[in-house]
Amino acid sequence: MTIKIIPNDTRKPANKLADVELHFDHGGPLAGLKIVGFAIWRTEAAVPKVTMPCREFFVNGDRRYQNQVRPIGDALSQQHLVDVILQAYDSFTAAEHDPYYGHPTPYGR
Repeated sequence: MTIKIIPNDTRKPANKLADVELHFDHGGPLAGLKIVGFAIWRTEAAVPKVTMPCREFFVNGDRRYQNQVRPIGDALSQQHLVDVILQAYDSFTAAEHDPYYGHPTPYGR
């Protein structure tokens, strides 16, 4: 699986940092498919937060949302996915601001 970060260059909405896609590029029944709808937002405390793809529905006139990616059993598996997405975003932003990130330098970095 590859995590693709798509930065929000327009800054609309203002607190949205990036969209995220999960690409299934290795073998298996999901190979060649992707899941879209993840996003990374800046909270009021300037901490990145991941939102999952969800579907809107109404019950007695009240708007509700249902996450499309849910844990089968252990709720920590969803948190693990959030952590992996945030790590990918951290790597993306480090690479974006450091032209030598991930490349060998004469200084052995």
